[in-house]
Formats: sequence, C-alpha cells, structure tokens
Amino acid sequence: MESYAPTPARRGNRTLRAATLAAHRLAARLANPRTQLATLTLVAVLQKAPALVRVFNGLKFSVEPATRLLQKTAIAAASLGSYHALSGATTAVYVTDPDAPLTLDTGEQVTFTFGVQQTNTAPLSWTVSGQLPPGLTVSGTQGAQLSSEGFFNDTFGQITGAPTEAGSFTVFLQPWKFTGGTGNTAEAFELNITVNAVSTNSPPEIATAIPDQTAVAGIAYNYDYSQHFTDPDGDETLSFSISLSDESDLPAWLTNSDGALSGTPAESDISTITLKATASDGEFTAEDTFDLSIEAPPELIAPVASIEDSSDALVVSWSIQTGQSYEIQTADNPLDESDWTSFPATVETNGSQQSATLPKASLPATLLVRVATSFATP
Repeated sequence: MESYAPTPARRGNRTLRAATLAAHRLAARLANPRTQLATLTLVAVLQKAPALVRVFNGLKFSVEPATRLLQKTAIAAASLGSYHALSGATTAVYVTDPDAPLTLDTGEQVTFTFGVQQTNTAPLSWTVSGQLPPGLTVSGTQGAQLSSEGFFNDTFGQITGAPTEAGSFTVFLQPWKFTGGTGNTAEAFELNITVNAVSTNSPPEIATAIPDQTAVAGIAYNYDYSQHFTDPDGDETLSFSISLSDESDLPAWLTNSDGALSGTPAESDISTITLKATASDGEFTAEDTFDLSIEAPPELIAPVASIEDSSDALVVSWSIQTGQSYEIQTADNPLDESDWTSFPATVETNGSQQSATLPKASLPATLLVRVATSFATP
C-alpha cells in the first residue's frame, strides 16, 4: 500500500487552519457569559497569540460586589501583558469587607487581604515596596512578618491597622513562586490609598449659660464671661472674643480682654444690647449669647448725718438708701472738692442706719468730716 506523507506546505496549511479554527472556537466560547470566568486562565496562558489577547481585552462580564476590585485589576493587567511566570496569575487586592474603601479616615481600623488569582501555582512569598500610611502594617495571613529586605513568606498577605497620618500613599505588592522573594513572579499590584484627616479634638463647651447682665450709667462695669466655658479635653488654652449678636463691634465704652468685659457707660449708652461670646481652642468654637442692659443711675439722696462727741471718740451716724454706698471723708479745705479724702473707719449697719466711730487719739486737732454717698458698685 502506498504510504502518504503530507508535504511541509500542507502541514503548515493544516496547522494554520487548526489554529484559526481553535481561535474562532475560543472566541465564541469567550462570548458566552457562562464560560467567561472559566476561560480567563487559558486566555492568560496563551497571551502570546495576538488574536487571543485582543479577544481577552474586549471581554465584558458581570462583576459581583465582593470581587469588583479583582475584575478591574484583571482587565488592566491584561492590557499590560502582565500574565506570565506564575501560569497566568494576576496579583489582586481584595477585602474581607466588600464595602471597605480605599479612601480611609485617620484612626479608622481596616484590613485588606491580598493574593493571586487564575493560577494553579500559589506564591510562597511576597515583596512589598512603596509607602504604606503610617499606622498600617503588612504581614502574612498566617502571621509571617515583613523582613527588613521587604518580603514575607506566605501565600496570602494582609494590610491591617489604623492610619495615623493623612495623605496619598502607594504600595506595590508582588508575589513570588518561592520563599525569600525568589523564583517566578507576576507583575506587582499598585495599591493607592488616600487617608483623610479626622480630628480627635473635642470642641469647647458651655459649662454654664452666661446670665443677662446689668450696667449702670456712670458706674464702672466689669464681668468675666470666660468662666462659663470649658475645654473637655483639658489640654487646650481657650481664647475668647465677643461682639454684638449681629457680629458688629462692641460699643466704644466696652472693652474685652482675655474673656473679661470692662468699661463705664454714659447716660447716652442707656439701652439693651445682645452680646455673643465665643470660646475657641484653635480648631473648634463654642458660643453663647446674653443681654446687657445699661440703666439710668438712681437719684442720689444726701444722707442725714449727726455727730456725737465723747471724751475719747466721735460717732458719726447717717441714714442709708438702697443702691447707694457711703464713706467718711475729711478735708483741710472744704471748698476744694479734691481735698476731700476717704478716712479709714469701721462702718456698722443697723437697719436703715449706719455709723462710724472715730477715736480722738487718731484725729487732728481740727477736723472737717462729711459722709459722702455714691452709687453702690454692682
């Protein structure tokens, strides 16, 4: 029987036709949603065939929430030709909580787990480079610690902790077939993490509400409103400011210094104003409002005084009125108002009467005495 041996051309044609047919069959299979995920590894292994790579790059498939990061990574990696060495593996970061973000807040406790997909060859080590946010650490899921050379021996790894510093950070995770960061490898996965600053400082608080205030025209007014604020952290020095409730400046007669108001209103200032006091710790503030009423002074009533003389003392007595204060004054020249000065004496009150005893031993030979009255200081 005559034997038949195909010519090289025929063999080449059959090989080309077989490859083309296989490519079309694979493309049709990839277009079927039921077989897409199952064929990913095959496409990756055969990435050197341009037709197959183009088919892979055109894939559209559904993404489950828990694997959305994996699938996005697979598409990006394929376009870079990164499926190699680990039998078609692609490095992918996935999280234990599908909703765990890649945008974090300082102080937020997180765990990211990472491994490889689409390969029958699991890595035995990982190299880590780049910069993790301070407060996060990387290790193997079985407890392997990152070495000073930047690798750890484990099949899976995890990034855990709570970031302490805000900023943008990038870390590169690369799997290796053997321990010690040796053997075949796949392209490193670039993980970008953004950390937003969240303050742990507590705002100032109002310890007690500031009560409404009253000032009298012609009388000095003083009030320390800072006593009504407190810092719950106990580590901040509060600063204070005050204005009218509409943010306009204080009236000219009233000044603020370190949380204390002072000033003497005139009769033209008689009115009621609403003030807004603010305490700040440099980051947060607390505010309280209160009314300050400026009232007309009461009418002064001159006291009716009498003097009783004894062998060793003079006793000066006078009637008193509500809202007025009294003192004993002496002068050498009674016609010069500036010559009248306060005379130290112990004043006793008995009902609507007050009296002061002046020992003669402490008095000059000639003495001019009067009882002066003024508005009582609030």
